[in-house]
Amino acid sequence: LLDIIMPDINGFEVCRQLKADPLVSDIPVVFLTAIKGDRENRIKALEAGAEGFLAKPIDETELTAQIRAMIKIKAANQMKRDEKKRLLKLVTERTNKLELSRIAAVNLLEELKEENEVRRKTEEALRESETRLKDAQRLSQIGSFHYNVQKDQAWWSDELFRLYGLKPADKPLSYDEIHAFTHPEDNHTRSKMIQHSIDMNDAVENEYRIIRSDGSMRYHQSISRVTFDENNQMMAIDATIQDITERKLSEESLKASNELNKSLLQTIPFGMDIVDENGNILFQNENLERFFGSDAIGKKCWALYRDDKAQCEKCPLLNGIEIGKTDFYESHGVLGGKTFQISHTGMMFQGRKAMLEIFQDISEKKEAEIELIAAKEKAEESDRLKSAFLANMSHEIRTPLNSIIGFSDLLADPFYDLNQHSEFASLIKTNGRNLLSIINDIMDLSKIEAGHVHVNKRLFSVNQLILDIHENCLFKAMEKGIELRIGGYPQREIFIESDETKLRQVLVNCVGNAIKFTEEGFVEIGIKTEEDFIQFHVKDTGIGIPVEFHEQIFERFRQVETGDTRKYGGNGLGLPISKSLVELLGGTIWMESEYGKGSTFYFNIPRQ
Repeated sequence: LLDIIMPDINGFEVCRQLKADPLVSDIPVVFLTAIKGDRENRIKALEAGAEGFLAKPIDETELTAQIRAMIKIKAANQMKRDEKKRLLKLVTERTNKLELSRIAAVNLLEELKEENEVRRKTEEALRESETRLKDAQRLSQIGSFHYNVQKDQAWWSDELFRLYGLKPADKPLSYDEIHAFTHPEDNHTRSKMIQHSIDMNDAVENEYRIIRSDGSMRYHQSISRVTFDENNQMMAIDATIQDITERKLSEESLKASNELNKSLLQTIPFGMDIVDENGNILFQNENLERFFGSDAIGKKCWALYRDDKAQCEKCPLLNGIEIGKTDFYESHGVLGGKTFQISHTGMMFQGRKAMLEIFQDISEKKEAEIELIAAKEKAEESDRLKSAFLANMSHEIRTPLNSIIGFSDLLADPFYDLNQHSEFASLIKTNGRNLLSIINDIMDLSKIEAGHVHVNKRLFSVNQLILDIHENCLFKAMEKGIELRIGGYPQREIFIESDETKLRQVLVNCVGNAIKFTEEGFVEIGIKTEEDFIQFHVKDTGIGIPVEFHEQIFERFRQVETGDTRKYGGNGLGLPISKSLVELLGGTIWMESEYGKGSTFYFNIPRQ
């Protein structure tokens, strides 16, 4: 109950404050006033939130009615509050549910958004991956293939179409149609490998050729695998197929090149090896393997090749290997005293620096060079001797010619008598014979040097030949007061099949020289029979031949170098001509001599 008029504040303000406080706002407020029918204050009280209004003095009946009304109002207010709370709770619950639904919807939208973004990125990545895969397949020339056996459906990658010379827009070929492209010679092998994959349930790799629609041939390499369903029935065939034509052609070219290189290395007529920086042998061709065997690999080259087992003084390995640089070096004392020219070329072998060595045996070349130098010196010496010989021949020819001319003039002079004319004629005859002998020797030597001397073989008696020589030369020996004898004359008749004229000339030359250079003692003609040849000898007790001329006595024009020629005369052609004739008859000639004691000349002539 509130009175309108209060000490510090009026009742309306108190009512408003009470209604403003949630804790007491539900308590009914009744105003008391002393003025009955105060309409204005009643309105203010209601506006302030009061539930009732009583005028003083208070009527008990009215007060009771007001209290009951207030109780009903309070109960109604309570019901209102409860309903409000219930509704508020219901609204709150539904609001919460709606909020949760909204949040869930927002979350779902976010998730869908994220999922869509992931899907977009995944699809984009998938498209990028497919593009990269296509690019990779195109660059690597690898196509892929899937064949559903049960549905008889095939899928081809774009690159696979290109590998078979088809367009990606074309319909994928069936498994049998693919096989139709296979080279006829490779069909069996490819089918066999597929069957192996089916039997072993494993991936199988295969290389084969195909004939494309344009007729070109390509090499393919495939890796295929067969999959089975739960009933162990073949379900699909998956395969990757790569075009390996360039690789195969390169391999075939490399193989052919390697075979050619190997063939060249093995057919090179020189020994060849490859050594590392330390001289260890890494490779040998067959020419060296024939000498040392395959166990030479890993050994030091100098320990294997050189006779002294020491590294060459000028070995290029001492200066290090320079790739592409080639050095040449002559090594002596190799492989049993031989001389080799060795070329050394720096190269890469098995990923490391190495040296290619090529051995050329120049032993014969060196010997030939030495022989050539000796021959040159000999030719120069021969030219010098020939000049001396020609000078001597000029003297030898002029001497008898001068005598012939001089004595011919004397024959024409009437001052001389017949006895003197007879002596002059004898001297002319002797000098004429000497001149003829010189000319014959020169002619014989010229024929021999020109190769115009021919052998005319016939069967004749050696016994008779010896007797003829003895008889023809006996007078000259008797003139000098020496004995001409036959040593070891055979008791039985001996025949030989040879050129009698040339054999006679050799014997006459040897016997003539022996008589000329013998002042006292004897000259002996002898023979010795062997199974395949007959040995002749002419022995004398003459002046002999100095040791320094033993090697030169059979050389042409050599006789002019000795002082004995000036004393005994002669042109120095007899022994060289005899040596050439003996060799022409297939024999050999040699001599034994001691200066001041005599000489013996031997020569063998084949019996046939």
